[in-house]
Amino acid sequence: IRTRIAAFMALIKRDTAEAKDALSRVQKVNPDALKGIDQQVFERTDEYLKLIQNTIMGVEVSGQAKAIYNAGSEVIYANEALTEKTLKALGVALELRVDSLTRHRNLMLIGVIVALFIAMYALYTFYLTSMSGFKSMSKRVNMLGEGDLTTSKLAVGNDEISESINIFRLSVQALSKIVAGVRESAESISLATTEIAAGNN
Repeated sequence: IRTRIAAFMALIKRDTAEAKDALSRVQKVNPDALKGIDQQVFERTDEYLKLIQNTIMGVEVSGQAKAIYNAGSEVIYANEALTEKTLKALGVALELRVDSLTRHRNLMLIGVIVALFIAMYALYTFYLTSMSGFKSMSKRVNMLGEGDLTTSKLAVGNDEISESINIFRLSVQALSKIVAGVRESAESISLATTEIAAGNN
């Protein structure tokens, strides 16, 4: 019997040391988590183990059985109460952690949604600007195809489309000058021909 009791005592000492270590680590991370938890249970457990060491494991057991039983019952109830309070504290800590992670996730989702809306707005405005430029370019090409060489206003912007429209406008102006020059030359040749023909008569 004493061998079995010694083995149980060794297990209790080991488990007590592990529980103390775990609670001390929790207290370092979150001191408020262990409020209301009576850690003197470990001291009472150590005292009970000393009582067993001095009585049952010693020579004299007589007359102490009732005191040993009562002390053991008190230590058991105290350890059960400590376990229950620790589990409640763990539940509260887990709820707080879940709430924190949920808030973090929600903030991340909001950030992603806002970023998507900004990207969609930028793409949409780029699309509208590009379409406006393409329509203007198409209109000017059609006007040129119909023989209209009148100049139109400059395109505003620094993108490729605006630059193309402005270069196209300069080309139309140059063509218009060439046509005007050809027309003047043709009129001059026609006038000179008329004068030559009149002088021959």
